[in-house]
Amino acid sequence: MADAIPGAVYQYQLSPEGVERFVFVSRGAVDLLGIDPARIQADPRAFWDLLLSDYAPALRASIAASAQGLGPWVHAFEVRSTDGKVKWIRGQSVPTRAADGTIVWNGIFVDISEQKATEESLRRLNEDLDGRLAELRSAEAQLKRLARYDSLTGLPNRSFFLETFGQTLLRTERRKARAALIFVDLDGFKGVNDSFGHAAGDVLLRTLAERLKAVTRRTDVVARIGGDEFTILVEDLGRADDAALVAFGLLEQISRPCTINEREVAMSASAGISVYPEDGVDAETLLRHADLAMYRAKQEGRNTYRFFTTTMSERARDRMVLQGSLRQALERGEFELHYQPTLHRGGPPSLEALIRWRHPERGLVAPGEFIAGAEESGLILPIGAWVLRQASRFASAMRRRDVRVAVNLSARQFLQPDLVDNVKAVLEETGLAPERLELEVTESAVMSDAEEVRERLESLRGLGVQLTLDDFGSGYSSLSYLKRFRFHRLKIDRSFVQDLPNNADDTAIVDAILAMARSLGLDVVAEGVETEAQRAFLEARGCPGFQGYLFSKALPPAEVEAYLDKV
Repeated sequence: MADAIPGAVYQYQLSPEGVERFVFVSRGAVDLLGIDPARIQADPRAFWDLLLSDYAPALRASIAASAQGLGPWVHAFEVRSTDGKVKWIRGQSVPTRAADGTIVWNGIFVDISEQKATEESLRRLNEDLDGRLAELRSAEAQLKRLARYDSLTGLPNRSFFLETFGQTLLRTERRKARAALIFVDLDGFKGVNDSFGHAAGDVLLRTLAERLKAVTRRTDVVARIGGDEFTILVEDLGRADDAALVAFGLLEQISRPCTINEREVAMSASAGISVYPEDGVDAETLLRHADLAMYRAKQEGRNTYRFFTTTMSERARDRMVLQGSLRQALERGEFELHYQPTLHRGGPPSLEALIRWRHPERGLVAPGEFIAGAEESGLILPIGAWVLRQASRFASAMRRRDVRVAVNLSARQFLQPDLVDNVKAVLEETGLAPERLELEVTESAVMSDAEEVRERLESLRGLGVQLTLDDFGSGYSSLSYLKRFRFHRLKIDRSFVQDLPNNADDTAIVDAILAMARSLGLDVVAEGVETEAQRAFLEARGCPGFQGYLFSKALPPAEVEAYLDKV
């Protein structure tokens, strides 16, 4: 071993006979590699044998390649010293051939541990960056999907649908063909959520989405554009009427019962159809027209479809104008209340508050011309609140303290969560005794969530107000809810009164209602009494209350006190 030679150097020879040996290895090389000098003593071959014990295959292969081409020898390897430390070493040299054919490598060993550590750190950093980049790409893909697809059903959402729609219309225009947009809205979906919970509603929506995809063609686009609203874009139609066959098949699939929470639930839907290019040449117009057609299908019985017509668009414009006028009327104070008396045998009369609209151009407008528009737009809520407050204020200011005032609650008003609090606030504000306020609700208003309705009615009774079931017989007329929901009285719908006493069916119905009311302890008022014959018949049957033109039309506030003084 050549101690006098500085650095971690070595000389290695390969004879023509193939004998390999280290001519010398410096002390620096021995120290660098962490080898015990006693093990190699003065014979450099011991160093080679020790080195080969761990790295023989790789070293021999690299040395053979270097010898064959007389190219540089560079090889990196890992060594563990006697103290257990690990180092990375690179051996490098350039071979020369002596005259006798011996190949000699004069080289050096270099500690590249720091370089290796840096390379490893960079490798790990690159791997980490690659992983983060993959995560970012995945998140980006997810965001793109969320921006285009409905997370619940996996169907395209509204924005993606409209984007696809535009491309479809371009293709359809180039082919001089037709396309149809079918707008589908479930009938009574809110009832499913109320009865079974929103999780069950989600199951139903996913099931229906799968059904819609299953019965449409691969080229058709099915999308969910709202809560329970779906659209289907059908291209390459031969005739516009072909869209009706598609709509019929969709409604048939939707009407198949679904199993939710081990119970079968029957659903139906209403569909509207608009056709390109007859009903519009852009996506928004066709979507709006299909929506109008769907609305007409709901109005005409549900579980059916309707094609768009220009009349629908005209009616929609009329509704928008009406709703704008109603907002202005509310702001300008153009509404007023008239009061129609109800006579009760053996008791004081009561007054039903009926809204009128004093239009600046048309004069006094009856509620039948604007209440439906108020319901549809949601304006019925502020209008209804105004009616309740105005009627209570009027009754509180009357001389007669034994006269009740009756206020009609729309279905939307009745379902307001804060209804009871609002009624209580009005009573406190106006000073009206609770027993002098009568709230009238229709059968349709109490046919949603039975338990919620029961609790609301009980809370209103707890305030001390009177509760009346209006238009009885015109709706569901379920005896079970009359038993479950505690009303003070019911009003026989005028449709059963107008042909009395000559219509045998109406006679039988009125007799049954009166008998049932007596057994349940309910007061009864007959609406629409207009003739003496009708009154005589009802009195003979023991009907206790009457309302109609025979007694009085609806009176303006200034005439009410004078009328009450006469009865």
